[in-house]
Amino acid sequence: MYLNLFSTLLVPVISLHLAFSHSSDEEMHQDQIPPPVQQPSSEVIQNELKTFFRRMDKNLDKLLSAEEVKLWMQHIHDKIINDNVDRQWKYYEPEVQEVHSWFGYKPEKMEALTWEKYRNTTYPQNVYEENENETDENIKGLRVMYKRAERRWILADTNNDTLLIKQEFVDFIHPEESQVDKVREVLVLEAKEDMDSDGNDEVSFEEYMTHIKSMAHEEERNDDEWLKVQQNHFSYNLDKDKDNALNFEELKEWLIPSEDRHESEGKRLISLADENNDEKLSEEELSKGYENFLSLLPPEFWEKYNTAAEYATETAKHDEF
Repeated sequence: MYLNLFSTLLVPVISLHLAFSHSSDEEMHQDQIPPPVQQPSSEVIQNELKTFFRRMDKNLDKLLSAEEVKLWMQHIHDKIINDNVDRQWKYYEPEVQEVHSWFGYKPEKMEALTWEKYRNTTYPQNVYEENENETDENIKGLRVMYKRAERRWILADTNNDTLLIKQEFVDFIHPEESQVDKVREVLVLEAKEDMDSDGNDEVSFEEYMTHIKSMAHEEERNDDEWLKVQQNHFSYNLDKDKDNALNFEELKEWLIPSEDRHESEGKRLISLADENNDEKLSEEELSKGYENFLSLLPPEFWEKYNTAAEYATETAKHDEF
């Protein structure tokens, strides 16, 4: 019962950024869409991209600008976030309660989730009941997650009534989407806690590389070129004051950048296939360079192939008997 459906909630969202910290945001967008267990053919992908090309082309000039690509990626991103929130909100079965807001004196009846219900549904009892003699490393790890969840809850609870309505719940499970600085900054705190092994309130180059390698695949950890990319990213993009360590503000700029990531990614994607250098993409250019544009396909496209692969696997299991 415990911990199903929402491991991504308990493991800090920031792990996505820590695992893929290259100089571009390609991995951020690629990682949003689960890779299909059964890869569709190149022809299928090209045909799908052509279909979505027409939806992206808002001004109907048969070309995609960086702005149009940005808006489409934002649409996909928002859908992934909203679907995840809806799924988890439904799972926790919030109840209609009287909720006070900053905008009126009278309480409103709204669906809201209590901390006790969230806690009791998410964690075994021995996680939130303190036991100084606990030796189980799994329980200790869950307690770290529990404390982080408790801190996130308090930050997301804007009216301090200990309940979360759905909009507050969004800030709780996706603080990176919040409009409130202190909510977004919890990601920086979590990242620092994960990486700052000596507790000196900053992340050294060695601590950064240790964490990045711990989250990478084995072949990447043994790839000198991959390691060099990570080292250069730290030195040239993250460590602004060149003191060989990342302070809070440097971590914040890395993990919660001030620029629009979708905008910069849109420009980068166009540059990969823009054969005539007009800073736009034709349908032909998109089709020819289709391998660069998998992140423009919505999650429901990939889900079809995941579902088909799961069905085939189950059928094969039954056939064995």
